[in-house]
Amino acid sequence: MNINIIESSFNVPLIWWIGTLVWFCVLLTIDLFLHKKSTDTNIKRAIINTIAWFSLAFLLGAVIWIRFGQEVGLKYFSGYLIEESLSIDNIFVWGILLTYFAIPNKLHYKVLFYGVFGAIIFRSIFVFLGIAIISTFQVTLLLLGALVMASGIKLFKSKNAIKFDPQNSFIVKLISKVLPVSNKLDGDKLVVKTGGKYKFSLLFFVICVIELTDIAFAIDSVPSVIAIVRDPYIVLASNISAILGLRSLYFIFESLKNKFWFLNKGLAVILFGIGIKLIVEPARILNHAWFNINISTTLTLSFIVTIILFSILISLYLPKKYKKYLTS
Repeated sequence: MNINIIESSFNVPLIWWIGTLVWFCVLLTIDLFLHKKSTDTNIKRAIINTIAWFSLAFLLGAVIWIRFGQEVGLKYFSGYLIEESLSIDNIFVWGILLTYFAIPNKLHYKVLFYGVFGAIIFRSIFVFLGIAIISTFQVTLLLLGALVMASGIKLFKSKNAIKFDPQNSFIVKLISKVLPVSNKLDGDKLVVKTGGKYKFSLLFFVICVIELTDIAFAIDSVPSVIAIVRDPYIVLASNISAILGLRSLYFIFESLKNKFWFLNKGLAVILFGIGIKLIVEPARILNHAWFNINISTTLTLSFIVTIILFSILISLYLPKKYKKYLTS
């Protein structure tokens, strides 16, 4: 028995959908159990966790490759790599929020666990909704392509990795008005009693802000993954695999973010290239002939890997005195 929620280029048996979702649930459960107690996460532990998540993502990709073939396997790895790369901005925002609201280091992993869990749910909705809209209205590809290209240009021009001001953030102000929030932090409690009334704790408030900012960033990342592959199973599998490893990456980038100062420029180039891919792929738009340029998955993956490696090498080996010229 096969399940085709939205038109796909290959048949995915129902058992594969169930098995993959169970796999992710098991990983989340194990991760929650291993970090049941709120503890500080040092760089060594973060590196070990990141290697573990990368290995698990690679394992799933290898199984998909063996079962469905090389092309599908390449699509999975391309989607995984682009989602992981474009989620770096999420990581920077997490750091800003956790620092601004003075959340203790020992609670960071718990906050990010809820953040990742919510991201999986919202990204899943975005994926199926996005693919359904694109399948029905091809002109949407042009709008998404323009949006992704604009995001790439904006990111390339920015001097810093990410600009986010919690004090003036619309998201922060909106949540403050909607929810009865306490400015107190009582351990890892999500609800606290203040003045005889129950209110959501500051920890819960920060989790909500992280969830909403992730939705904002998904506007860039989800269309970028969809540009590479339209198969719902592969898009969802690669997205969730990438998201699961973000917490460990957060602790690494918090320690090494100043070393990878040129990476943001590389991500901007990737976004711009993906935007072009979205625009030139359709054969017809509104009953008119269009570019119909099919860029292979192998070429797309090679482009992403090359840009990321090039950006990392520049960050590590180019003398810092040139930094002000390349980031201005």
